[in-house]
Amino acid sequence: MKLENLVVEKSKIKERKKSKTLYILIFSIILLSFLALLGDKLAPNLPNETMPKIALSPPSRAYPFGTDAYGRCVLSRVLVGFKTSLLPAIILVILSSLIGTSLGLFAGYYGGFLDVILMRVTDIFMAFPSLLLAIFIAGAMGGGIKNASLALLCLGWTNYARIVRSFVMVDKEKLYVISSKISGESDMRIIFFHILPNMMDILIVTISLHIATMMVSLAGLSFLGLGSALPQAEWGSMISENIRYIQTAPWTLVFPSLFLVFCSAFFNFMGDKYKKEFSKK
Repeated sequence: MKLENLVVEKSKIKERKKSKTLYILIFSIILLSFLALLGDKLAPNLPNETMPKIALSPPSRAYPFGTDAYGRCVLSRVLVGFKTSLLPAIILVILSSLIGTSLGLFAGYYGGFLDVILMRVTDIFMAFPSLLLAIFIAGAMGGGIKNASLALLCLGWTNYARIVRSFVMVDKEKLYVISSKISGESDMRIIFFHILPNMMDILIVTISLHIATMMVSLAGLSFLGLGSALPQAEWGSMISENIRYIQTAPWTLVFPSLFLVFCSAFFNFMGDKYKKEFSKK
C-alpha cells in the first residue's frame, strides 16, 4: 500500500512539473508576442534617428546597448526588430502550416492523381537546399521583405504536406475512420473533426520548430541584402550592417545576434519540451 501511494505521489509531482512548464511556455509566448506587437512603443529612442556625435558609443545608462555607426540607439532598433524579425516568421509559419496541412489532408485521404502531383511537387522543392532556393527565388523577384517572405512561403508548406499526408494515410485505415464512414458522416467532417485533431500534437511541435527555422532564414536573407531594406531595423540586416565593427564596436552586432539566438533557441526548446512532456499519451 505504501508503495502504491509513493507511485501515485510521484505521478502527481510529475504532473505538477508538466503544468508548471506549460504555464512558463505560455507566458513566454505571450511576452514575445507582446514585444513583437509593441516593441516600437517600448523603444526609448527613435530607431532611425541618427546622431553622428555619439556614433559607436559603448553601452551606457542613456544607451544600454550602445549606438551604431550612425549614432542610432541599438536597444531601440533591437526592440523594433521583434516586429520585423519575429512577427513575419510567425505569420509565415501559420500560412505555411495552413497550406501544407490542407494539401496533405486531401492528398492523403483521397490519394490518386492529387496525391501523385503533390508528392512530385514536394520532391522538386525538397531536392534543393531550402535556403539556397529561397535566395534564388528572392533574388529573382528583386529582394525586399515581401519577396523574401514569399520565397520562404513557397518552400515552407512542403514539410507540413508530407507529415500530414503520411499521418492521414495511416489513420484513414483505422477503425474510428471506417466507423465514421459507415455511420454516414461526410468526408469533410471525418477529415477536419476526426483525423485532424489526432495530429495536433505533431503539428504543434512542427510549428514551434519551424518558427525558429523561419526566423533564422529571414535573418539570413536580410543579412545577404535580400530581405529587410535599410534603414529598417531587422536583426539580420543589423548584423550585416555592423559586421565591419566586430572588433571596434562589437555591441552593434552582439545584441541583435543574441536576441536572434535566444528567440530561435526558445522555440526549439518549446517544441522539444512539448514533444517530450505533453505529447505523450
